[in-house]
Amino acid sequence: MTRLLIPALLGVAAAGEAAALDEYRWTARPILVFSAPDDPRLVEQNALFAARAEEMRDRCNVLIVAEPDSELAREYRPGDFTVILVGLDGGEKFRADRIVAPSELEALIDLMPMRRQELRRAD
Repeated sequence: MTRLLIPALLGVAAAGEAAALDEYRWTARPILVFSAPDDPRLVEQNALFAARAEEMRDRCNVLIVAEPDSELAREYRPGDFTVILVGLDGGEKFRADRIVAPSELEALIDLMPMRRQELRRAD
């Protein structure tokens, strides 16, 4: 079961998880959080993301939280707690088996060529 914890961000389609992730290619940068529902790190990670929801929206992030037995977990093979950033092209850009500061992901995204193009077009 996939759960979104920040409803102000883009949502996940009702189709299968992998299909839903494919729908975001070229339109969003998914952040996948793999965690058991009762893991306290999930609560902390969600609070960090919630505090930066506007910055995440600016970078076209979609937050997807998946449990260890999900279809996405079979595809990405995470640890017991893993955060993965997926780029616009659908490729994995970052992986950590720890709580991640949103600013770390923001800095990484801001270095990506497509993000730089977005910023130039916005000027």
